[in-house]
Amino acid sequence: MPRRPQLEVVETEKGFKVDVPATLSASGKRERFFYADEKAARKHAAGVRKAYHDRGTHAGTISPALAEEAVKALALLEPFGVSLLTAVRDYVKRQEAHGAQLTFAEAWDRYIAELRKKGRAEATITDYVRDRKAIPDSFFKLRIAEITETAIAAALDKCTGNRGKTWNRRLREIRAVLSAATSNKTKQVSVKRRDPVILSADKSAELMKLAAAEDCALPFALMLFGGVRPDAEAGELSRITWGNIGEKFISLTGDETKTTDDRMIPISDNLAAWINGHRGEPILPNNWKRKYQAIRKAAGITEQDVLRHSFASHFYRLHGEHETVQAMGHATFKTTERFYKRAVTTEDAQKFFQIAPDGVKVKAPKALRVA
Repeated sequence: MPRRPQLEVVETEKGFKVDVPATLSASGKRERFFYADEKAARKHAAGVRKAYHDRGTHAGTISPALAEEAVKALALLEPFGVSLLTAVRDYVKRQEAHGAQLTFAEAWDRYIAELRKKGRAEATITDYVRDRKAIPDSFFKLRIAEITETAIAAALDKCTGNRGKTWNRRLREIRAVLSAATSNKTKQVSVKRRDPVILSADKSAELMKLAAAEDCALPFALMLFGGVRPDAEAGELSRITWGNIGEKFISLTGDETKTTDDRMIPISDNLAAWINGHRGEPILPNNWKRKYQAIRKAAGITEQDVLRHSFASHFYRLHGEHETVQAMGHATFKTTERFYKRAVTTEDAQKFFQIAPDGVKVKAPKALRVA
């Protein structure tokens, strides 16, 4: 144990002073106490020394920052009349509840084993085995106690898109695994489908300026003005090469798309300007993942499909349903119609597809008459 602090009592013009260093004070900051009576001052110093002794070596190793966090925590707990230790014990108790420490991957695999043990239908088991590969790995790494409604919805949006039946089936599977992994039945959650976020033309222009400043204009243009799926578990962006990018179309084969179907994405005039300004360069710059996250954060974009959704809405307004289905790679127009059909005006869409690199002018594209 470190040497016990002396905490000398010093007589000053203000009285007898006890100078308590930050490592020993309750607030985590240096504190000075003044007493008119020397005996009272020495009693205070003795109390600090005793507290140091009682706490052992931790009294000298707790940083001011940690102490300050504890003070803030106490302030949050004050309205409830609960001590910091009680709150921490309650948290630990909940974390140690049955199943809470399991990762979702462990819970999922246990659930499949239980289905087999109970002799459930092979078709049901096959769905769980197949969806284990489809749902993002990042979700399976979460502990049961960490899984929230938001995390479930984000994982399903990432791997399923807008296909209603598949999305709902995977939601039911996740709920079943959560329910089996914990005795707390309230772990089952209901998830309400959210309308996709659509960037306006002005916001899109700001985003491209941020991307250009980080040498990321080309990949962001492919996502925003071409609807290319982002670089995630089922992403297309990481698989695209210059061999896929022609003069009028971006050609994606089944090996490169999420749905394993071929797709032809028309290259608009403004996308062509972005492409031509970077032709021959690597599609993804160095430190792409870090830059991608930083640019999204700076632009206030929390979901990775926002760029693709924005492309779909503006593209539909100009080109109609058939071209949009082809460009997006959807099986039918039902998916596109449900979320993107009435999101923007024709004027907004024309402005969107005029966003180009600095110094490049692009004419407003002509629009079909769509509902």
